Amino acid sequence: MRGGLLHHFLEVRGKNWPRLNSRELAESKGSAISGFLTASALLRIAAALPGERRRIIVTAGMGGIRGGNISVDLHELLYSPDLLLASAFKDSQELETSLDFLRERGVRLLGWQCERLDGFLFREDSHALDSSLKTEKEAQQLFSREDGKSVVLFNPLPPSVRIKEREMLAEAIKRGEEAHRAGVDFHPVVNEALDRASSGRASLLQLLALIANILLAFRLNAEWEEI
Repeated sequence: MRGGLLHHFLEVRGKNWPRLNSRELAESKGSAISGFLTASALLRIAAALPGERRRIIVTAGMGGIRGGNISVDLHELLYSPDLLLASAFKDSQELETSLDFLRERGVRLLGWQCERLDGFLFREDSHALDSSLKTEKEAQQLFSREDGKSVVLFNPLPPSVRIKEREMLAEAIKRGEEAHRAGVDFHPVVNEALDRASSGRASLLQLLALIANILLAFRLNAEWEEI
């Protein structure tokens, strides 16, 4: 495994590498392959690290449930002692079904300064989370790892900046499903279709969401270092 600063990542971003989830990561153990790690892969790597303190895994849009297909992100969360910081489920996923899946299996669903989740790049019907964290100090309660007590902290984009033209999403999902039937990864095709339809705004919003989550992770980490 290799890690580094952003400019090291940008040097390889244009390569035609696969996305590797936690299952594919385990299958590739011992082999010399390259790929971009999904949230589930990072959760598995973090879980193997020693210590009593939770690690913070940062993403923008996370996997969920779509048409009965359950993202590996959700399966990995069931066994993770760490914290996944995400903006929301990807817009192609079923928000309520995804929340229910995690809640019924004991995963804590928290909001950063919000009590409900209402979508990622697009506005959806809102659904209640378990509770809300208002300040960094409140997040100190999440410091310690607990076996079987996974946590997702949602930090959604402001509704005012989201894309209003939902027909873009429907068309992008259609293209993603066509690609999936042809054996191509669903999510990159959806992202590309949204990016083209919105003249780049979808990618910009995902970047802003990721930056916001990284900054929040640094703030939470600073509080934990004082414990």
